Amino acid sequence: MTQTQQLQDNCVTLYDISWEKFEAIAALLEDTKVRLTYLDGILEIMAPSPEH
Repeated sequence: MTQTQQLQDNCVTLYDISWEKFEAIAALLEDTKVRLTYLDGILEIMAPSPEH
């Protein structure tokens, strides 16, 4: 089961994400301003602040 942690209002961290799941999520979000960071099964999804 995937664990989730919200660090800030604009950042969510997902754990135990496979590379295949990461690619699927990235494809869904490719036309957005969201920034993704992936390392060793941990995915951070960050949205730009309203100032950007």
